Order: sequence, then structure tokens, then C-alpha cells
Amino acid sequence: MKKKMAAVLLAIGLSVVASMTAFAGEWKTDSIGRWYQNDDGSYTTNNWQLIKDDDGVERWYLFDENGYIRTGMYQVNGYAYLLSTDTMTKASELFAYFGDTYTGENDYTSQFGLTNNHPGAMVTGWFENYGEWRFFNDGSAADIPEGAMLINTTVTIDGTPQTLDENGLWVQG
Repeated sequence: MKKKMAAVLLAIGLSVVASMTAFAGEWKTDSIGRWYQNDDGSYTTNNWQLIKDDDGVERWYLFDENGYIRTGMYQVNGYAYLLSTDTMTKASELFAYFGDTYTGENDYTSQFGLTNNHPGAMVTGWFENYGEWRFFNDGSAADIPEGAMLINTTVTIDGTPQTLDENGLWVQG
């Protein structure tokens, strides 16, 4: 009798588990933009989230008040971040951010090539735009957040001191 009852309870338990909806975190896109639905069906708003992408790499993403990813140059708590775009990055986006003028049309440059499978991902390390290099903290500067652009400083990167000016541009020495 005890064996039959245990078997019935086990069968009920397994059928309940099998009928539950299983969520897997996934990227979604609509006419407004792109967002990430978490395993539990929720999504992040007004915050950063570390997400393991399909290639197995964890990347930081910043989401707006509606849960959509932010892209391009963005300031958070006084630090400038570069959040990759679909084409990573249209030169005019960086020039406009830094107050420079830009007259080109459809010129793109990227450390990822012309297309980017991870739009919205925080850029870290060196980033080149029209021969101008900027450095976004990859952990080399312990006193500022990961991904923040370094400005007005000299920091040792890969064992070599590197100086960056007030616009984050590398000062070649």
C-alpha cells in the first residue's frame, strides 16, 4: 500500500513539474526597440544587467525606464559609457557626443566590424574612431567603474603608461 501511494504521489509531482511553463531568458525586439526578458518573465528597467549571450560571453547592458536597451554614448553618474549599436558605431554619434563637427555620410567604424551581434553591450578597452583612440575601463583603473571612459589621467594598460586627455583621447607620446 505504501509503495502504491508513493508511486501515485511521485506521478502527481512529476506531472505538475512537467506542466509548468519554463522560461529561458531571451532577447526580444519590437517596433520601439530591443529588450531582454529574464528567465522569470520579468525585465530590467533603469539599471544595468549582466547577461550571458548566446556565444557564452557575459556582457553588461543598460536598460531605460521602459526596459529597452540604451545604445551609443551615454552618461551614468558622471561617467561616459559607449553602448554598442547595431552598426557599432556611426562616426557621427561619437563626434556629436564630444561636440565635434562631422559632415560625412554613412561612415562607420568598429572594433567588431560593420555589424554587431550584441547591440547595447558595454564597450571596454580601446575603441578607435577615425584614428582617434579612447579607452573604456576594462579593469585597468580600479578607481572608476568598468566600462567608464577614462579622461584626464595616465593609467598603466598592458604594462605601459597611457595618457588620456579631457575628451578621453589617447595622447600619443
